Amino acid sequence: KLKANDVTSIAMAVRYNVLLLKKRHPDAKIVLLTPMQTTSAPAQLITQAGDIIEQCAQRLNCYVIRLDKESKVVAQSEKKRRVYTTDGTHTSVKGAKSNGKLIANCMLNFFKIF
Repeated sequence: KLKANDVTSIAMAVRYNVLLLKKRHPDAKIVLLTPMQTTSAPAQLITQAGDIIEQCAQRLNCYVIRLDKESKVVAQSEKKRRVYTTDGTHTSVKGAKSNGKLIANCMLNFFKIF
């Protein structure tokens, strides 16, 4: 049985938390979000984390939103001019609204609402 102390990787952390949610809320539909791009970490690390989370979602029968690919937060653009972030990492009001719309649209699509 996996315990919180045993979690030593992104995949293990995702698996642990998804299984915990499924145990406590067996009828829940789980949506995983990947990290957004940032000026504070190499793009390759963000993409790798997103890939791991997406693979976990597929294996654990969850939905996934690839913020690193779908969000308007693009590291190269934010390095030149901060529009969707305040500091290259944390969303500005405009960035938060944009991500909110993206996530809401994905949810509508996933669950065929309306």
